[in-house]
Amino acid sequence: MVVLPFLAPRASAAEKMSFDLPADRLEPSMKRFAAQSGSEVLMPGDGLGDVRTKSVRGAMTSRQALDAMLAGTGLSVLQDPKTGAFAVRKESPRPNGNGAAPTTERDRPGSKTNLMALEGLPTR
Repeated sequence: MVVLPFLAPRASAAEKMSFDLPADRLEPSMKRFAAQSGSEVLMPGDGLGDVRTKSVRGAMTSRQALDAMLAGTGLSVLQDPKTGAFAVRKESPRPNGNGAAPTTERDRPGSKTNLMALEGLPTR
């Protein structure tokens, strides 16, 4: 785990700041983000050397900037509500984890389609 410490006074979570972050590899991008936002960033220390972040420019909150930088990378962000620190992690392979609901009505227990099938009634 790599920790990038506070480098400047941290703005409140809802306060917009000006960011100018070029696309780059993950570690240099996170260092620039920490310097510009004044936020602490925790990230995995291995296996992410090839991840490239997106360019971010403009006025936005720190969370918006970080989310924009990591869009499409397979990484997501958690923020500690007490300290405001950010943690970068790999996204779960399933959007809702192992508890994801079935995606079609036929797959859902108790659905009208399944109840009709159990009662021997024709389904569509």
